[in-house]
Amino acid sequence: MSALDVSIRAQVINLLEDLKGEFGLTLILVAHDLAVIRHTSDRIAVMYLGEIVELADRDALFDAPRHPYTRSLIAAIPVPVPGARAARTLLEGDPPSPAAPPSGCRFHTRCSHAEAICKSERPILRQLAPGHTAACHLAERLPPSPPASAVAAYSDAKRRRLALFAGAQPDIASRLPS
Repeated sequence: MSALDVSIRAQVINLLEDLKGEFGLTLILVAHDLAVIRHTSDRIAVMYLGEIVELADRDALFDAPRHPYTRSLIAAIPVPVPGARAARTLLEGDPPSPAAPPSGCRFHTRCSHAEAICKSERPILRQLAPGHTAACHLAERLPPSPPASAVAAYSDAKRRRLALFAGAQPDIASRLPS
């Protein structure tokens, strides 16, 4: 959806929401826009090099991400409010090739928390809280991540921008995701 005009994007999101509600559908969205994902999804799976590294309900994932890659993604979301950005977790190096992933945890080559076990043993997706799973050896020991208020601020600003563009079409503006 990133290449779509803002008003067309709003129409597509509204159509998906309408279809989901009217027919009781379950949708699987593959996207890089975390603001859209936050608005349209109930459960979110974060993938790295073709494997799920974290799976949780929307609020749990954005409020308390447990995998270092998820934390990096959330920290990288642009915030349209000056000074509102939390500390960024910068990823170093290039992603490894999916055709020849590293041994152990696929993310260990870019993870600032990686330890010896991360390089040798592949982590399994395991439950860390009810409905919240992550594939990280260190998930319980990592310091808490700040809530994704930056994502909420970005999502709210994006919703207001969509409403402005959809203003000429009141049916769209009234159905924008909240």
